[in-house]
Amino acid sequence: LVVTPTAIVVTAVNKEVLSGTDAVVISCKVTGLTAALQTVKWQKSDDTDVTSGVTGYTSNAGSLSGDSQTTTLTVASAQNNADSTYNCLITPATQDDATQVSTPVTLNVFTITPHDRSI
Repeated sequence: LVVTPTAIVVTAVNKEVLSGTDAVVISCKVTGLTAALQTVKWQKSDDTDVTSGVTGYTSNAGSLSGDSQTTTLTVASAQNNADSTYNCLITPATQDDATQVSTPVTLNVFTITPHDRSI
């Protein structure tokens, strides 16, 4: 009998948001798990850790549901002023897959400029 380990797949859930509006939630959905993730971290593209204790960011590791777990990062409206890439860093709990995986998640910020339509 040969047991083939299940492949772990991380899917980034990118978002678009109007500059300076409500907080937005970005996430990573991890599938193919047999146990809850060992560690979950969120970093800005410059490697600044925003997992906890950083104003404007709230992370949630999520919980295992079936074979998947979704981890989220809430980015406050004050941080939504430019396009940003965040990295979702996860470490599976199983011994065979205990390698940290980094997945980029994009937050695209746009603005609306009103035009004068008077004649």
